[in-house]
Amino acid sequence: MAIWTRDTIRLGAELPSISRQWNLDLFTKRHELVYGEGNIVKEAWPEKNIHSDAEAAMREGLSEPVASAPQIFSILHRIMLAAFGEGWVAGGKMAVKMIKPVYPADFTTGKGRVTGLTLEEQADGTTRVRVHCDTWVERRDGTRVMVGTASALLR
Repeated sequence: MAIWTRDTIRLGAELPSISRQWNLDLFTKRHELVYGEGNIVKEAWPEKNIHSDAEAAMREGLSEPVASAPQIFSILHRIMLAAFGEGWVAGGKMAVKMIKPVYPADFTTGKGRVTGLTLEEQADGTTRVRVHCDTWVERRDGTRVMVGTASALLR
């Protein structure tokens, strides 16, 4: 269920924040889920990689394994889903980029703010409000690791 409606949304409103404590086990389990035994893309990614293996990460110039971008993106997806419900699922758009790595001991929080409201005509002839947001994920110290924009529709 969305927390805002066409009548209650306001410019500058802050999206609900969602936090996560990371660890190497979470990085490894995601790798196994996507690329593990019996999965269609098993050969697409090496077993020892920057997300699950310290030596592989160091070979690439990283101090330790890092989270995959989809893991971090999922925090922003959850924020948009909580804020806009169906308007995110059926009409949401997002453009983000990873600008810093997330390490196993990092604690991150996804945040966002409403920056714009536009009217958008739908295929059925109705008009809906598109809510535009700045979105980001930051470490505990405020360092942003993922930044971008997102939008969703309101009834």
